Amino acid sequence: MQKRFKKTAINFHYEFNVRHLAGLFAGILLSTPKNFADVEKIPKLWLHECQRIYGDRLVNRAHLEDFRNICAEATKASFKGVNMTAYL
Repeated sequence: MQKRFKKTAINFHYEFNVRHLAGLFAGILLSTPKNFADVEKIPKLWLHECQRIYGDRLVNRAHLEDFRNICAEATKASFKGVNMTAYL
């Protein structure tokens, strides 16, 4: 995110740092195991937290589409064997 979406005069709020990454993992770690009987719920939660932390900061459709492509590539690489096409 930090490499793709640079802070500019127009997008001055595009400042991504370790605090944002910590917020992503905090959202995942605060969930309880009883909510994850289905294997596909874990990557779905990961995508939700990414959208909550990073996606909500993006301001135009082109950036949001790039963000979704980044998430799709990361999901396919990290969660092999889980069909996440409905969530991307």
